[in-house]
Amino acid sequence: MENLQKKLLEYLEQRNYNGRDIFAISKDLNINRDDLFPIIEALEKEGIIFSSKKKEYFLATRFGLVKAKVVKVFKKFGIVRYYDEKSSEEKDLRVEDADMKDAFCYDSVLIKPLDERYASIFKVLERGNEFVVGEFHSSKRDYVVPDDEYLPFRIYIAKGDNLKAVEGHKVVVNIVDFDKEIRGKIQKILGHKNDPRVDIMSIIYKHQVPVEFEDDVLKEASEKSKEISLEDLKHRLDLRSHLIFTIDGEDAKDLDDAIEMKILDNGNYELGVHIADVSNYVTKGSLIDKDAFQRGTSIYMADYVIPMLPHILSNGICSLNPNEDRLTMSCIMEINKAGKVVNYKITPSVIRSKYRLNYTLTNKFFANEHEYDPELALMLTNMLELSKILQNVRKERGAIELNAPEAKVILNEEGKCVDVVLRTQGIAEKLIEDFMVVANETTATHVFWQQLPYIYRVHDKPKQKSMSIFNMQISPLGYKVVGDKNGVHPKTLQALLERIQGKPEELVITTLMLRSFAKAKYDSVNIGHFGLGSKCYSHFTSPIRRYPDLLAHRLLKMYAKPQKINYEELLEEVTYIAMQNSISERKADQIERDVEDMKKAEYMEDKIGFVYDGIVSGIIMSGFFVELPNTIEGLVKFESMDDYFEFDEKRMVAIGQGSHQAIALGDKVKIKVKATDKKSAQIDFTFIRKLK
Repeated sequence: MENLQKKLLEYLEQRNYNGRDIFAISKDLNINRDDLFPIIEALEKEGIIFSSKKKEYFLATRFGLVKAKVVKVFKKFGIVRYYDEKSSEEKDLRVEDADMKDAFCYDSVLIKPLDERYASIFKVLERGNEFVVGEFHSSKRDYVVPDDEYLPFRIYIAKGDNLKAVEGHKVVVNIVDFDKEIRGKIQKILGHKNDPRVDIMSIIYKHQVPVEFEDDVLKEASEKSKEISLEDLKHRLDLRSHLIFTIDGEDAKDLDDAIEMKILDNGNYELGVHIADVSNYVTKGSLIDKDAFQRGTSIYMADYVIPMLPHILSNGICSLNPNEDRLTMSCIMEINKAGKVVNYKITPSVIRSKYRLNYTLTNKFFANEHEYDPELALMLTNMLELSKILQNVRKERGAIELNAPEAKVILNEEGKCVDVVLRTQGIAEKLIEDFMVVANETTATHVFWQQLPYIYRVHDKPKQKSMSIFNMQISPLGYKVVGDKNGVHPKTLQALLERIQGKPEELVITTLMLRSFAKAKYDSVNIGHFGLGSKCYSHFTSPIRRYPDLLAHRLLKMYAKPQKINYEELLEEVTYIAMQNSISERKADQIERDVEDMKKAEYMEDKIGFVYDGIVSGIIMSGFFVELPNTIEGLVKFESMDDYFEFDEKRMVAIGQGSHQAIALGDKVKIKVKATDKKSAQIDFTFIRKLK
């Protein structure tokens, strides 16, 4: 197939080629049309070639056409995003309404870039809206209005295709026709828009994420969830007599990491990190494995979770529940007083957790407000000592500790948001994080030096352009980040964070810094982890909820046995899995953000007219964003103010032309809640005055 594709592309690249249909191409290349058609179809979908009205095929690059995705659609224009080969960056271009053709938001399209800012759409390659979530309306002609603000159209439903939906039902629609009018069939009724958690389910289905598990997957999971047998214990390190325990949140059900520690005779620490051996139950190529790969990760939204694995595994045989034998993969490390791992062992094991601790009580123990059994108390005290050493090591090498506040939305029994509070990270949470980080680094380094294929967690250093924008944004606040030809060193950013700690501008600068960073992702090529200041890092510690961790376990087991491997084939497989799981992770993150934003808007619905103090967290052409202490953010539109404001993008300040009042990042302001829209997750504020 690859040879035929190469032959076709070389044919189309000929200088004297002036267009041929599939029959002529088939004849010229002496390739059977049945073999040629799927190749042409695939290349068209990828935007590499296109067909004219005469059904003649051409290379897209020959006409300056590139593949893009429509990411936003407004009344008079749309935004398309494409990958620019020259800059190796994604770029956004504006498409005027007249040049949108018949494209809708999320469609894959071929575009003709006109200049640095504008493009026109040449052709729709693939529709991005096969399934849409919306609200059903009963009328002479039934129709559905999509929830998505970027899909400003009605989907007409024939009477026989409405699944007996009634006014106000939230539904999933399969669009079957985009031509003269948009028509669809209702595939699923999620419930009435006012029913508990239907709003969350609407967001989940909007992103086309599977919720329920197929019956054959559940059946296979049930068969795998049998109790541990003597056969399972063969060739495993037996640690069941050790004092091993878990520390998690009170409501956690999938416990995938357990720890233990002792002081060796030489004064070094021996830290054992024991992770659920999910790979023993989810074998490569099984139905559960294929399903887990498609999901990629568990998704956590308010009080609702879509697990990567069926509950019978994630909350059952794989979960390291107390006083039950559990199969694990252990990373046992000898760490000296300087925080260096001087020896380690990675091995399949079996444990029997003695305690199920939670963060709240463990934090109280560290604050001398709670007691544990003497042996456990001594181990926790020694663990805290090691945790502080590991934190110092990370700090010395430049790990960036971003203290950006995170919100936790509190729902009542009806699923309505009744409060938004800040998440707190105590000593116990940091201790577990420290131990998981060192285990992730140790397992990744173990494979890296063997030069074998592996799935790494990588985080590239910020691009110079991003740092330039960041500097431009923080300079009005009196700060600057200095780099060199190799870019900025994490220690430089760490020093800035230390300077602003506790100051009014800390929140704004921390948020801007976070936005300037590249996104962490999975890759088969190790480039290190900038944010952690780590040369080699992976995800090893959460195989119940992350597929890359499951793959890491499989690879570690494979490499522990003497066997031949097909290096190129395995590297290709790992590279593909890494790419797909990075995509799955981004989708899960977006869903979690969408649910949080929607619930924040819901929380503010009965706060219209309330007055709050906040901080200016962002400025755009149309207004400025104000963030409240609980992370809720709203927009103050310039048009709502008694002045005309001009936005100076370089200085990141808006200045009133009449009053000369300046609105800048980090300003403390008093606002009033003007309006909220749960559907679009938008909150509008009215400006009252600046605060000193």
